[in-house]
Amino acid sequence: TTRNIIIYGIPNPEYTVTTWNDDGCSASAKVDIISTDISVTSLVSPVSKCDLSDNNPQAQITIMNSGSINFETGTTIKLKIYVDNVLVANGEEDLVLQDQLAAGQTISFTFSNVDIQAALSGKITADIKIEAALIGIEDINPANNILINTVRSTGYPSISLGGDKEDHAWTQVLSSIP
Repeated sequence: TTRNIIIYGIPNPEYTVTTWNDDGCSASAKVDIISTDISVTSLVSPVSKCDLSDNNPQAQITIMNSGSINFETGTTIKLKIYVDNVLVANGEEDLVLQDQLAAGQTISFTFSNVDIQAALSGKITADIKIEAALIGIEDINPANNILINTVRSTGYPSISLGGDKEDHAWTQVLSSIP
């Protein structure tokens, strides 16, 4: 017989299930509940700007413990950054937690070895992809380990004050509206 068991709160990551048949014979099985999940929640920098090279040299992201179990000090999260599906030079770094990351808590991370300005130089648009992976810990939802944001060079405004004018009395108000 198959039964669905709903466990609320998940206080322990493993359970033992024991069942008996009509003759009183029993069998047990251990069940591991995977409730660890890391997610990339935002790309803080780079962002769309007048020129993409106006961004800070470092890329910064926010990640979240989306699971129900805390990640302890020393947990390692492998992070990668891509521009247009190409791994950025030195774009693979390990975040080793210096403090516990509680369930539902976020943490900011700055790629220290990446020059995102150089990677974006000359581009009008760029797809920034961030990947996060737990090292040595199974992740229940790997789909939220990737974030892709498109950043754009919005360009600088053009200014037109009209043709050259010669006015010695300065009675005329200059306007940027043609």
